[in-house]
Amino acid sequence: MSVDGPVAASGVTVRRVREHEWSRLRDLRLEALGDPVAHLAFVETLDQALARPDDFWRERTGSAATSDDVVQVVAVDEHDRLAGTVTGLLTRPGEPDYRGRRTPDLRAAVVAVYVRPSHRGRGVLEQLLRAVEAWLADQGVRRVHLHVHEQNERARRAYLRAGYTAVPGLVELAGVPHRELVRELG
Repeated sequence: MSVDGPVAASGVTVRRVREHEWSRLRDLRLEALGDPVAHLAFVETLDQALARPDDFWRERTGSAATSDDVVQVVAVDEHDRLAGTVTGLLTRPGEPDYRGRRTPDLRAAVVAVYVRPSHRGRGVLEQLLRAVEAWLADQGVRRVHLHVHEQNERARRAYLRAGYTAVPGLVELAGVPHRELVRELG
């Protein structure tokens, strides 16, 4: 299934990133890391991202555009401005996931979620999530996981509205307590 979609009521088109967009995606990531709640939403800091060379961003975008193990989708508004992004990571049986855990099963996670403030509350997040979930389902994934900082209530509520369910307890990510949420895909 293609992750490209038509313009929706939210006024955006959702599609997979393209390799040549690396600088636009870098700028969106830097904006995300400068958000007032970035310390609750991302493990990476703005200073770490600013220190990365252009080759890092080119490789990261190229992989997200073409890989069978990662997909990054973007919402593009009517002015061709990136309104938001979500990345899906696929972990094959026996491989370590983004947390370093190995599992005998096919697993998937949603990471690097960001919607610009001007597009929040308009359904953009749900469109981005559905596109990543469709791609993951086509890869054979039946359940997708995500983690949200224990204190990031705004994000947690948004994921619950988008159909995710909280798993009891907390997990540590980079030494910080997070809630795990899941969504069944099939």
